[in-house]
Order: sequence, then C-alpha cells, then structure tokens
Amino acid sequence: MRYYFTPLFWASVILFLSSVPTSELPDFSFWKLFTFDKVAHTFMYGVLSFQVMKSCIRQYANWYLRYNAGKVAAITSITYGGLIEVFQEFALMDRHGDWMDLVADIVGAFLGIWIFKMVFVEYLR
Repeated sequence: MRYYFTPLFWASVILFLSSVPTSELPDFSFWKLFTFDKVAHTFMYGVLSFQVMKSCIRQYANWYLRYNAGKVAAITSITYGGLIEVFQEFALMDRHGDWMDLVADIVGAFLGIWIFKMVFVEYLR
C-alpha cells in the first residue's frame, strides 16, 4: 500500500480541483483548443498516470501489476477521468462534464506513460 500513497494523494487533488466552482477558475487561453482547462487536465492526468506506473513498477508483490504497469496506468487514469466527468455532470451544480476534458485526460494519461518510459528507460529493461 505504501507505493500507492502518491497516486492516491494525486487522485484526491484531482477530485478536489475538479470540484472547485468554475467561477473561481482563471479564464486564460492562448488558442481555442489549448485553453487553461485542457492544459490543466492534460498535466493532472499525465502526473496521475506517471505516478500509477511508478507505483506498479516499484512493488514486487503482484507481478501482473509490475509487468503491465503501462496498461494499468492507462486504464486507471482514463477510467478515473471518465468518472470525474460523470461526477461533474450529475453531482455538482456549478460544474459539468465535457467530452473534450476527457480527451485531454486521455492525452495526459498517455503522455505521462510515455514520459515515464523516456525517463526510466534503463530501469524498465
């Protein structure tokens, strides 16, 4: 369990930030597609998938998690992103789910896995 503290902590940060009313979020965009919101989603889910992958590889008790860390990180991050969007749509009054947010979550999840593989290429061999 100690290896999963960091991704669980980060998941709770994502849940908290996803519950903040939209009126309190900054309105900043430098292109229509790359709004602050989409960049934030990509970053948050990139960090989440990176942390999940790191946690899976660092533990030795479950060989499936260790040797399929990329798949586990992708499935976990994307599923969590989808659940957060559903939560925003149906449980929060000031927030709403957005398909483009989910796309940004998916891009971030795969980006985090790719960065992990680039940084720890020797560790994975």
